[in-house]
Amino acid sequence: MNKTDGTGKSALYFAFLFEQEASWKLLIERGAQNIVLNWIFAHCSGKHLVWNYLTNTYHLRKDITDAFNYIKTYSLVRKLYYELNCFLPFCAGNFETDFLEKQFNCYADVNPLTYRIPIAENKKIFLGSYLKELNLKGIIHIQRREDALRFYDRNGNLLHSVEDEIKKTIVSQMGRKMNIHIDMDDVVGEGGEGYIVKYSGNFQNDKEPCCIKFVPYRIDKSTVDTKSPHELHGDVYEKNYLRHLEYSKEYSVGAIIDHKNIIRYLDFAISRLGNEYFHTIGRAYNFMFFTAGDFNEYF
Repeated sequence: MNKTDGTGKSALYFAFLFEQEASWKLLIERGAQNIVLNWIFAHCSGKHLVWNYLTNTYHLRKDITDAFNYIKTYSLVRKLYYELNCFLPFCAGNFETDFLEKQFNCYADVNPLTYRIPIAENKKIFLGSYLKELNLKGIIHIQRREDALRFYDRNGNLLHSVEDEIKKTIVSQMGRKMNIHIDMDDVVGEGGEGYIVKYSGNFQNDKEPCCIKFVPYRIDKSTVDTKSPHELHGDVYEKNYLRHLEYSKEYSVGAIIDHKNIIRYLDFAISRLGNEYFHTIGRAYNFMFFTAGDFNEYF
């Protein structure tokens, strides 16, 4: 019953697609898995009939989370554009924004090098950029102390310490951690449009070396109350999430190109770092064959 065709679709998908109410209800009652995922694949066929049945019968949060994890793992956000646009209004109308943010804001803590550091009024930079300006290199150990935040090299030599606002900002992003370790070599590129860090992510059930590019995304709040079909409405993590994604050139154009000579796109998201939003783009990266300069050209 739960056997799939290799693309994640099971018998439940066909029951949804052809709106066979008796069939999909029977499959669900007998233990069909990945209910939400198969419904998304089927363009949310049956609309409110299916949704009302599911919300009245099941606790859907885990199944929705599993569906989004599958879609991200198999890099299907771009391919399922229309299907997700059918599904997101149901989520946005029935779940809080924080729940939807957890499904999409998947790179907020990808690497401490992406911590945001205030350097002037209304101006922040990435922790990696801040440390680069201090000419710090290699492995750096950051240790929280009561009086200051201290930076050591791999041999335990004190390199730098910070207090006041910068310390407070970094500590808030460390959470409960007393120590963190970073490698400045994980910064692949910066400047121009974005900031690029190495990342080892789960894609198609395998750990794949890749890089994540962070590009600032600023929302024009004046569009929230307009009724123009070309404007965005409400929070990023609501029913118009994919329309926000379209403001990324990589998502709207590059993601549809599939060629052996082009580095493969793995994922697209909008990540929130503090009160700032970033388009985050994941692309496959073979660290043995590319330098940081080479990689910047591909981004």
